[in-house]
Amino acid sequence: MVEDDISFVDVKDDIGVTSLCSLAETIWYEFFPSIISMAQIEYMLGKFLSKEAIEKDMRSGCRYFLCKDGREYVGFIAVQPKLEMSTAGGGRRLFLSKLYLTQEYRGVHLCSKMMKKVQAEAKASDCQEIFLTVNKYNSHAIDVYYHYGFREEKAVQTDIGGGFVMDDYVMSCKTDDLKV
Repeated sequence: MVEDDISFVDVKDDIGVTSLCSLAETIWYEFFPSIISMAQIEYMLGKFLSKEAIEKDMRSGCRYFLCKDGREYVGFIAVQPKLEMSTAGGGRRLFLSKLYLTQEYRGVHLCSKMMKKVQAEAKASDCQEIFLTVNKYNSHAIDVYYHYGFREEKAVQTDIGGGFVMDDYVMSCKTDDLKV
């Protein structure tokens, strides 16, 4: 990884969506089998990271960014401003819907660049707080989010259909308090 070669590509067309879907499959199959079943991985990829699901998200205001190291896509983020008010009182919240990296790019400080991008998107959208959901059993991601200043708001279980439930924590951090 060459730190200066890291860039973010705003996904706006079919080529970007197709690249994102392929990358999502790679990441989910390499990371999530230790946390959720293969059946749930396949269901969630279809429900949340298929071409149709991503295009629907984009139509509703969600922005996707592919993280690129030189010529190779190595991760992606998705963010969406929400009208709900911040837990700290006043202001809007940015939903960090997705933040994923391929295995070889985890632990090499690329997440800091991704978090800076999230913070910039929050400020550009006039959001005073960033929030996310994370699987309760994804201890690595939870530790990473704590490192950046997020705190746990609450635990939630969401029925996503197909006989599957997402068992998550909602975490949040004031935009200006993000430790990037």
